[in-house]
Amino acid sequence: MPEDNERLKWYDMVVRVSAEAPANREGALRAWLAQQGKRVDSARVETAVTAARNNLIREGRSEGRSHQQICEVLDKNLIPTTSHMQKAGVKKWVKAWDDRTFRQHVQQIFSKAVNPCQDL
Repeated sequence: MPEDNERLKWYDMVVRVSAEAPANREGALRAWLAQQGKRVDSARVETAVTAARNNLIREGRSEGRSHQQICEVLDKNLIPTTSHMQKAGVKKWVKAWDDRTFRQHVQQIFSKAVNPCQDL
């Protein structure tokens, strides 16, 4: 509806997509759109890095890649592991996948990337 469009900050979207995340415009746009319509107090902001990670995971899953192969793609694209993994010294996705302690965490991240509404 037109009144809905007037309350969206289109300039902010253009800046975020074109200037802040030129290498991952789709991810930045998805993150921006996900923010719109959510209540400010409950919104979780998806960073450009998280959006890039989630896009690579979705792309890998749609192409039928294994979790191991997707981890290799994340490492190749220099996508950082989560802060929890990094604190434990796990700085590569392949290493996280191979580690029994972190494999379940990686699976949860992959699942959330494919089904982003499960956090809502």
